[in-house]
Amino acid sequence: MVSGRFLSLFGYLFVLLCAAVQAQVPPTAEAQVRYLHEGILLVRLPTRQASLKALHDRGAHALAEKEAQAQQEANDVLMRAFRDHFQFCPVYFFSSDQSERVRQARLHDLVLQGDSSLRLQPQPFLVAELAQASHVYPPGPTAFHFEALFLEDHQFRPLTAPFPFRVRTFRVRTFRTLFFLHRSPAQAVRLLNERLHKFYEKSTR
Repeated sequence: MVSGRFLSLFGYLFVLLCAAVQAQVPPTAEAQVRYLHEGILLVRLPTRQASLKALHDRGAHALAEKEAQAQQEANDVLMRAFRDHFQFCPVYFFSSDQSERVRQARLHDLVLQGDSSLRLQPQPFLVAELAQASHVYPPGPTAFHFEALFLEDHQFRPLTAPFPFRVRTFRVRTFRTLFFLHRSPAQAVRLLNERLHKFYEKSTR
């Protein structure tokens, strides 16, 4: 007789297998945009755990609390931007300390920000995050010094053109002053939503 423990283990492995299959992003941009439209977008929210711990370790508790509050406020702004301006597919939010679960496509194990009681089922998904390009791209001879809203696969690798995989958070660089004119999170998310809709319509004609 098959034991209950064996059946439970088999069921868990089956769920992981289904999740891994669902997480495989198609190779072409046209298939990728349909993949996202039929799935969900997971937005990664930074926690800055390492830097905050370093501050606490050296006794800078007030500064650590200030930095933690600033990061939470920034995360709240980004979540509000997606809720107000992103309609291409359902969107959910997870903290960066759960990144390994996303790498393993364990969506059912994610504790979602804003709705911790919800459990996701295996399904197609991409990841979005607001990050420095130097954080997203591997080290190399070319230095990237800009911030953008990136779309990535479950291993946090950015997709590539012609898929609309990023929106820079500045409009134009004025070389005389070397200042950047920034897009707000709401503007960046709105532009990402528009580009995805346009590319989807083009790919399904």
